[in-house]
Amino acid sequence: ALTVSAAWLIGGRPISGDSGWQRRRGGPCCSDSRSTFAEEAESFHVGARARRVALDAELAVRGLSGDELAALLESADHRGSPAFRAYNSFVYPKSEGALANAEKAGRLATVAQAVCFLHREQ
Repeated sequence: ALTVSAAWLIGGRPISGDSGWQRRRGGPCCSDSRSTFAEEAESFHVGARARRVALDAELAVRGLSGDELAALLESADHRGSPAFRAYNSFVYPKSEGALANAEKAGRLATVAQAVCFLHREQ
């Protein structure tokens, strides 16, 4: 036996009396919802400047600095690249666990090595 929602999805149209489409389509039942994701994510950005400075210094030791680093971080060609995402994930963690991981001893060197490798492979 299919539920009303499953039958609706399979048939591609609402079944008579099914007002569940409003929930799936962001209808009136969802208007009271407020997302707090942005505020929560920003709370994990504490220390981002220090992580950025430390990561930039570690990348310079590994040979990725100056124009090459600026291109990685600012060029539209590199937006969304694995190296760019690894860099930003370390500097701007999105969860408490990611922040704890970023603060572990040795994590800075690991991320710097990964960014260099991913940038070379690109």
